[in-house]
Amino acid sequence: DSLGDPYQDLYPIEPLMVKNASWKRGETHLHRWTNVWIGPAGATTHTHYDISFNFYAQLYGSKRFILFPPDAHENLYLYPFLHPGAQQSQVRMDAPDLGRFPRFAEARAFEAVLQPGDVLFTPPLWFHHVSALSDSISVSVW
Repeated sequence: DSLGDPYQDLYPIEPLMVKNASWKRGETHLHRWTNVWIGPAGATTHTHYDISFNFYAQLYGSKRFILFPPDAHENLYLYPFLHPGAQQSQVRMDAPDLGRFPRFAEARAFEAVLQPGDVLFTPPLWFHHVSALSDSISVSVW
């Protein structure tokens, strides 16, 4: 409530937010994270998935998203669960090694190039690889 009217504008996305358990037994709460991403051309986020719904708004510059549905996980060769890179693909999108990762050739990908004013909705567990095509500023709300 202390954020005022702009906070109230986020209300319509409440049903899309993930309920998570609190540290208190039997209590749950909704997670809402907002990140601002500022970076140079060429900045890359390697292929990974998130567990929450994501609204990604491009404010300045442009970014390229390569998206894979959740059922592509076997073709993306994820790092093992306890690995620091868990939730991430071992395959480099800029130079896939089909000798090491032959099933990657079967992965079905979708591409989106975001320009200022564009918003991309990414459901939970959808894999995404992000590359800045220019200096850019973006905001994501989970």
